[in-house]
Amino acid sequence: MKAEFGADVNEWTKHKDVWAVNADFTDVSGTATFTKADEKKVTDMLSTLGKDFNKVNGRFLDSIKDDNILKVHIKTYINSKVREGEFIDERLARDCVKYIKVKLDKEVAKLKSERGRTRKQMTVDEYLKRLNGNVDQIGTVFRIMALINNIKLYIVEKLEEVKGLTSTFIKTSSGYKVTKPEGFVAIDSFDSGKGLKLVNRMEFSRINFTAEKDWDQ
Repeated sequence: MKAEFGADVNEWTKHKDVWAVNADFTDVSGTATFTKADEKKVTDMLSTLGKDFNKVNGRFLDSIKDDNILKVHIKTYINSKVREGEFIDERLARDCVKYIKVKLDKEVAKLKSERGRTRKQMTVDEYLKRLNGNVDQIGTVFRIMALINNIKLYIVEKLEEVKGLTSTFIKTSSGYKVTKPEGFVAIDSFDSGKGLKLVNRMEFSRINFTAEKDWDQ
């Protein structure tokens, strides 16, 4: 199977047990599209983002990008904050290093031989030396991520002002609760095969992480 954009649900065969609607909506000027004030706000945020990006050490960023162990631990840390209802920013750089230290220490403790633990500990010490020596860099990267997240949320919240055909729900212990939509997909008007998905992580991702996984079979 292959996912594609621009499906026409009107061509689908009707079935009494299936409900489906077209997810497209019509832009409304000043609501689904930006006003001049909206455009200025996002432009200012992008300008701040650009200035912060110039402060990032490319070599350090590449060293993180090319290290699967660190990438996994940093991603897990970010997801743990989303579960708690908090998105990362520069204040959490040192907390992230502490989190990774705990994870790596546990990996060392799992090893049975003294030789294995010693060898692994040397690797862990190198990781921590690199991370502790670049806490400011981690903070800058986190601040950039927070800015990107805020810009994305600003766009998503504008799109959420467009009332769709129906509400979306999440099943809770006390019944169904109305939630915001999972997100939006912006499709390239010149190439329908290209699209950009925007998801509100503090709404949908947090619910996805914390919701009870007791779906009906």
